[in-house]
Amino acid sequence: MTGYNVRERVYVTPAQQEVLRLLAEGDTDQEIAATLGVSKGTVETHIKALRWALTACNRTHVVARGYQEGLLPTDRKVTS
Repeated sequence: MTGYNVRERVYVTPAQQEVLRLLAEGDTDQEIAATLGVSKGTVETHIKALRWALTACNRTHVVARGYQEGLLPTDRKVTS
C-alpha cells in the first residue's frame, strides 16, 4: 500500500521522561536538577535531547509536543 503516512512512536529515556514531567509542572532547570539529584548540565542535556526527539524549538514547545505524543497525562487535576 502506498499513499498513507505511518507515524513512528517517539522514544525518550526514563530520565528524559522524568525531566519532561517536571518541565510540564513548571520547574526550572535548577529545580529539576535538585529533584533528580543530578547537575544542571545533565538536565540541560536531557532537554536538548527532548527538543531533538520531539522536534521542538524551545522548552514550552517540548511540553506541548510531549502532550501531543502522549508522553504526558492529559487527565491532571488542577489544584489551588
